[in-house]
Amino acid sequence: MIKKHTKINELINNKDFITLFDSELIKYIDKIIKDVYQKHKALKNLYLNNVLTFDNFKNCYSNNNILKIWKNGRFAWPDDCVNFFKGYHSKGKLRPEHSEKMKIKMKGINRGDSFRETKKIQNSSINFKIKFLNNKNIDTTLKTEDEINKLYGLTISDLRKSKQYKIKKVKNFLKSNKYLNETIFLNFKNEINDINICDENINTIHTKMMSIISTISMNRNENMGSTKFFKTGFIKVKNCLNKSIIRYRSSWEFKTIEFLELNNIIYSYEPFYIEKENGTLYLPDFLIEYNGEKILLEIKGFIRGVKGKLNEEMKINAAKKYCNENKIRYVYLKKVLTNINEIIK
Repeated sequence: MIKKHTKINELINNKDFITLFDSELIKYIDKIIKDVYQKHKALKNLYLNNVLTFDNFKNCYSNNNILKIWKNGRFAWPDDCVNFFKGYHSKGKLRPEHSEKMKIKMKGINRGDSFRETKKIQNSSINFKIKFLNNKNIDTTLKTEDEINKLYGLTISDLRKSKQYKIKKVKNFLKSNKYLNETIFLNFKNEINDINICDENINTIHTKMMSIISTISMNRNENMGSTKFFKTGFIKVKNCLNKSIIRYRSSWEFKTIEFLELNNIIYSYEPFYIEKENGTLYLPDFLIEYNGEKILLEIKGFIRGVKGKLNEEMKINAAKKYCNENKIRYVYLKKVLTNINEIIK
């Protein structure tokens, strides 16, 4: 009986060892391995795995009629098809049956808010954060859970603000096939085609990229795409009761302010705080005065995740309650205000 610790030289000198295998298998081993030592090492490997015939070998070491070869001291796929069978770490299996299997597996699976919340719970666990920080060579020993949470948040924030991270995001965006039918994407791609993306220009390019992503998202669905990355800035106003200069927070707000100013409509920007049921406060967007009526207008784009939607519901409920108590009409608009008839009765 051949044991795991049996030396290869003992097998070379043992004439009976070769007779344990059928002639077809020996013929194949002779073909792929020329070195006597490596040949007996491979046969020992097969013996310990109870592979003694060529038919057994084909069952255990072949796929699509391709046989494994002896490489670097073990049986492995030939170089020209290793990626075909093993797949890339970032792209998964390349074999078509795997793709079909995955399509079937994914049918009927809701990868919406419940999926995001599951991943959020997983990624918010303290063990996940410790592992993440340790992978970044950040020591977490002797730190409390609160300290680890704070350290993790700061690390993620620094990572996403880093120029290296933004450069990687922009380059992946340019390679994407997701927006090939979008003119705004193609124009952006042509615009920076000959530009060397570097530390000096990445902030401007990244901001523009995020604006394009949001624009496309909201064009496809009126309540999709965050306005966070839309341009922010200052605008001088004449018809606003509580401000002479407004620091707008999105292009939707900017365009709404432009509409109100152009049409000489009296309004207040972020007029007052409203308390939500959980005790926290929020600022509604506009209080408009038109034809003797007061209208509290909220402009809203994308709401992310279950918690975001629950928070938005609390805002809406609090605003409705406030408006009912103060004889104000509440309007929640999922688009830019472009016509006064959109908010009046």
